[in-house]
Amino acid sequence: MFLSATVCWVLFASATSGGPGEAKMEYPRVPQALILSLDGNHYLAIERALRTVGFDVHEVNAAGFASWGGGATPLLIIPEQEGRQLDSGFAQTILHDVEAGMPLLLDGPTPLAEALGVKASGARGQILQYHWDHYAAEPVRLPGPIAVDRIRADRALKVLAFASNLQSPLIVSGDRGKGRFVYSAIPLEPRTGMVFQYLPFLAQTIVDELHVAPSLAADNLCVYMDAGDEPKIDPAAAVAQLKSWSVREVHLGAFYSSEAFREFVPR
Repeated sequence: MFLSATVCWVLFASATSGGPGEAKMEYPRVPQALILSLDGNHYLAIERALRTVGFDVHEVNAAGFASWGGGATPLLIIPEQEGRQLDSGFAQTILHDVEAGMPLLLDGPTPLAEALGVKASGARGQILQYHWDHYAAEPVRLPGPIAVDRIRADRALKVLAFASNLQSPLIVSGDRGKGRFVYSAIPLEPRTGMVFQYLPFLAQTIVDELHVAPSLAADNLCVYMDAGDEPKIDPAAAVAQLKSWSVREVHLGAFYSSEAFREFVPR
C-alpha cells in the first residue's frame, strides 16, 4: 500500500563517513516522468503535482523522447493537446513502447486513446462531482463545474472513476502488452487551480495501476503524514509501508481526526 494521504518526506542529517572531512549524503531515488510537449507548451500544474509526490519531471518533444537516456523506463504523460498532434508513426512508437513496458498517463479524446480502447461518444456534459469509490465513500467535489467528454471504454478496461449524472466513466486503466495505462476524461492540466483539486487520488492511482512509485532511501528519514480525513487508510499498513522505507520518525497531521489513528496518540 502506498499512502493515499498526503505524505511529504524531508531528509534530516543523513551522512556516512567517506573519508577524513568528507560526508556522503544519501538521497531518495525518484522515478522519471516525461511530459510530451511537441511545440513547447508548458504543463506547470501536472509537473508541480508530480514533483510534489516524488517524481523527477521533464518536458520533452518528439526528438527528446526518442533520445531519452535517463535510465529506468519513464512514466510518459500525454495531455490532450499533444495527443491530438501525434502523427500515426509517432503514435505507433508510443504504443510499441507501452507494449514493451512503459507506463502511460493520458487525457482527452485522441486517436491514441481510441487505439487503447477509450472512445469519445461525441457528447459533452458538465460535472460538479464524481465517484472514485475505491478510495473514497463520498463523491469527489470539484472547485467548480467542468465540461468533459462522455466516453465509452472497452469491457477489458477497468473503470476507476464515474460521473453518475452523465452515466459515463471518467478515469479508466488497462493493459497493453507488458505495459499499463491510465486515461482521464478530466484534464490533467486544469485551467485554474491545482491538479489534486480535480484528481485527488491521481498519485495513488499511478502507484496502484501503473506500478510506479518513489523508492525512498536514506539513513535518517523523517516523514510528515496527513491522513486527509480518509477513513480507508489502515494505520497498520501505513506503518508497514513507512518501516519499509527505513523511516526514523513520523509526524502525524492533526488537521483531521480518524478513530483508527487515535491508537498512535499517547494516552
